[in-house]
Amino acid sequence: MAGITVTWSVIEGGGSIGPASSTTSSAGVASASFTLGPAEGQHRAQAEANGLSGSPVIFTATATTGNPPAATQIAIADGEGQTA
Repeated sequence: MAGITVTWSVIEGGGSIGPASSTTSSAGVASASFTLGPAEGQHRAQAEANGLSGSPVIFTATATTGNPPAATQIAIADGEGQTA
């Protein structure tokens, strides 16, 4: 459904999400960027669209400390045939 307002909020762990609201595209997709807070553990954000079945939807991420393993490979996923 196009034109639906989705409200985004952080509900656990601190951090931020933005924009605070967005509108679904013609494909029915809305998006936001979720930045985790400084603490280890579970961080949650939600997307809410009033009146829609299944709303709100909760997204969970887990923050850990330490160094991630080094990348051993980089691969092109898409876009090699780009034109301006």
